[in-house]
Amino acid sequence: MKKQQFIFLLITIVFLILSCASSPEEKKQEDKGKPEWITNRPDSTVYYIGIGGSETGNQADDKEIARSRALAELSSEIFASIESSLDIQATDSSETGETYLVEQNIRQKVEQDLEALETVDTWYSQQDGYWYYMRLSRMEWEAIQERRARDMRQRIEEMFAGVFRDTLSELKTIDRAYSEYRQNYTGNKVSMELFGQTGSIDTLLLLRAEDLLKGITLPAPSLPDRVTQMEQISLRGTVLCGTGRNPGAFALEFLNASGEILQEIPLDPDGNFDWLYTVKELPGEGNFTYRLKSPLTNRELLSQLDYALPSESSSTSVQALVVQMLIEGEGSGLYSRSFEILDSITPFTLTDRESEKKISLSFSFHEAPPNDFGLVISYGRCYVGLITSRGEDIVWQSEEVKSGGLTEEQARGKVTDKLLETVRNDAELNTLLHELTF
Repeated sequence: MKKQQFIFLLITIVFLILSCASSPEEKKQEDKGKPEWITNRPDSTVYYIGIGGSETGNQADDKEIARSRALAELSSEIFASIESSLDIQATDSSETGETYLVEQNIRQKVEQDLEALETVDTWYSQQDGYWYYMRLSRMEWEAIQERRARDMRQRIEEMFAGVFRDTLSELKTIDRAYSEYRQNYTGNKVSMELFGQTGSIDTLLLLRAEDLLKGITLPAPSLPDRVTQMEQISLRGTVLCGTGRNPGAFALEFLNASGEILQEIPLDPDGNFDWLYTVKELPGEGNFTYRLKSPLTNRELLSQLDYALPSESSSTSVQALVVQMLIEGEGSGLYSRSFEILDSITPFTLTDRESEKKISLSFSFHEAPPNDFGLVISYGRCYVGLITSRGEDIVWQSEEVKSGGLTEEQARGKVTDKLLETVRNDAELNTLLHELTF
């Protein structure tokens, strides 16, 4: 038995020694010493050069990491050669600006054209890890760029070859073409003839989108001189285009004075819209704005053209909606507690005085059969209703809750506390109260 254990241990040790040993080729590399290109980086006016190394101790990982670092260094050398010609702003951020975009695109294009890359040498030693020496001909890189530019021009020409049925369709195509250009931008502007002009593709697309947006005319919101809180107002009109063609199925954003989007209003293909909005603003002067919702998805293009999005505003006097609150239930301080809770979650003004419009909060209870423990178990629900000239309409009811006490009054009191907390925190009720129309 001991002999078998000894043999197994010996085999394990031999296997570990062999697995840690370098291959003959790598051993030969170790024997001839570290190459000069690792310690003395070559310079070249003919090639872009990338050298990368890794020494984690895991040979397979080191090989991949070293290769990736060599590619990254080669890409950085390409970027450094054109950096001075870029229009980089002082506010250019490391993650969203021109520098980041160009560096990322160069790295991506280098990795896509692996057939143009030359692996000059590799080296490995247990002490220094794995190393890669790669290079790319400067002339070949320029040729690659020209081929890509030619292909991109062709793709963009095809995008604009047809006749657009409306302005929205053309803007969406500009958005796609601009994204195509930026995804392929590696520092050299690419020019072509587009929209009857010749120039850099990104500039031509930007100017055309600007012209289209500035040619769109919105109507001003047609508001009455005064409205009451929770009153519904009609938002209708037609969006026109200076080109004479249909605008397309855009959307309008309906905003308040603070810029909050209150509602998104869809247009039909002819630019018409007809929508209802429930006024929820506080009493006072209410300023409202229509603004065209941008159809652009490219963040850079969107930020440059945000100012060109058409908008129109108008104002109205918002009158307070005063609603009488009625409570159907018993308990110490129930009315004041209920009033305080409902007043905090309603957009209108509550009062205990007589008013044409009323909101009610009512409670219903029932008890469980007597039990052996002498406790009274009560169950209860609460209801919110609107009372108008047409009668009462229950618009919300809570889930049933239960609690216990020594007396019916005590049990129902605890149930009431739970129900009032439900009223305060129920998201569905909160939303409903902000959408009520009397």
